[in-house]
Amino acid sequence: MHYRLFFVFFLALVAQAKSQNSLESFEENLINWHHKDFYKDTILGMSTERAYNEILSKKTAKPVIVAIIDSGVDPEHEDLKENMWINEDEIPQNGIDDDKNGYVDDVNGWSFLGNAKGENIAQETLEMTRIYGKYSSKYEKEKPSRIPKQEKETYLLYQKAKKKYHEKMSDALLEEMSTKELLNRYSKSDSIVKAYLKKDTFSLEELVKIETEDKELTVAVNVLIFLGESHLNKAEIEKYLEHSTKSLKYELNVNYNPRKNIIGDEPETWDGKPYGSPDAKGPDPSHGTHVAGIVAAIRKNGKGLDGIASNAKIMSVRAVPDGDERDKDIAMAIIYAVDNGAQVINMSFGKSFSPQKKWVDSAVRYAEKKGVILVHAAGNDAQNTDVEPSYPNKFYDSKNCASNWINVGASTLNFMYIPAFFSNYGKKTVDVFAPGHEIYSLKPNNTYETNSGTSMAAPMVTGLVALLRSYYPKLTCQQIIDIVLQSGIDMGNTNVMVPLSKGKKSSRKSAKFKQLSKTGKIINVYGAVKMAESLEKTN
Repeated sequence: MHYRLFFVFFLALVAQAKSQNSLESFEENLINWHHKDFYKDTILGMSTERAYNEILSKKTAKPVIVAIIDSGVDPEHEDLKENMWINEDEIPQNGIDDDKNGYVDDVNGWSFLGNAKGENIAQETLEMTRIYGKYSSKYEKEKPSRIPKQEKETYLLYQKAKKKYHEKMSDALLEEMSTKELLNRYSKSDSIVKAYLKKDTFSLEELVKIETEDKELTVAVNVLIFLGESHLNKAEIEKYLEHSTKSLKYELNVNYNPRKNIIGDEPETWDGKPYGSPDAKGPDPSHGTHVAGIVAAIRKNGKGLDGIASNAKIMSVRAVPDGDERDKDIAMAIIYAVDNGAQVINMSFGKSFSPQKKWVDSAVRYAEKKGVILVHAAGNDAQNTDVEPSYPNKFYDSKNCASNWINVGASTLNFMYIPAFFSNYGKKTVDVFAPGHEIYSLKPNNTYETNSGTSMAAPMVTGLVALLRSYYPKLTCQQIIDIVLQSGIDMGNTNVMVPLSKGKKSSRKSAKFKQLSKTGKIINVYGAVKMAESLEKTN
């Protein structure tokens, strides 16, 4: 292994571990930091509590159905259970489509990744893998000059997917090799120190006290001290190794196709007919549960965090596996959510290719026609999506785009680094930013954890939309979107560090925050509620 490559990877791993473990004190003091007030607390929060205390406590609200298109949601979580959507027209587990909506026993939602036998798609390939695998035998040895005119677009798609696939494969192989090397160094050092101390367990303090001229022991001690101070133990390293191994085994495996036996459909053929299962929780609802908690965790119950929208009812629509989602599943999920009463849909997922984008666009148009607002996470690649598109997106074509779509970047509580280092951005493609760094929320089985990502920022906006639809039901879809985008804290003229994507050789640059999104703003619940109050009085 090239030592420099290992060293770079090692430092990145250490930085990530330090970041995660620095959250212990953070979680105690700022579990609900995103609800803090910009002016009163000098934190770049959304002023949620101020909105409730000064305005909303005097008003009544109606329930609003919020669809979470994700990996699934734990419907029994102690901090969410009473805020789950229940399809009152469906009798649970009787095997009958009581409400005649085409979906049997859809009590809390639906899964487009399972079947009636209880089997579920957990892992999936990346879209680039699917495209590369589909066309490689046809185009791999073909000269560009010999490609028929009607196939040029497909050929270019293949070439782009091929390039990204090989880049991703190289990264995954390096990550696996580097993590194995790190695990070997840890195990060897651990064995040497155990033999020296003649005991199986020891503390960091004991390591520091070891004085020796034995070079091998000195190296072992230094390795373990460095890892210990970085909060990297064997279990953590093994977790990183499992991630890289899974990427090679599933995401980048051109021969992996779980859908064939579980769903049994043709994912590139559209007939609009229902498929799937009522298991809207799925095998691993961690991501979706975390997202749902941000929107609708029970407020003021002394547990976990406080959700944004007190009257939100969470509809779980499972369509996002560990890997890239299928366009067909996303289109069907949007249609299902709209048809079953969702007024806002959260979509914390994305990918770099969308071969059946027209199906998703059609579903977005359907939601647009029905006045349903779609909130989407901008992505975590630290890329300018004006240049590098992410899917799904609001653009139907070069001239037309969806009017019911909000694309959200992730902000932090740090004035020095307002856009999170991982967040995608774009003057044309990202509408607004919202808190998405170190967000404490729900985890399955009545547990809690802190996560970061635009996946956490999107439900901040979704929660705000749900709150506005709940307390101000007479406002139109467009009025609510305008309020969300116009009422935020304007940080546009603030100089910020622009996120730098992995692999870029240049150093991070600074820019005005307004160059990273359409509005240059961070959403603010208090400001939005004040604006809604004024608008309601004039209606």
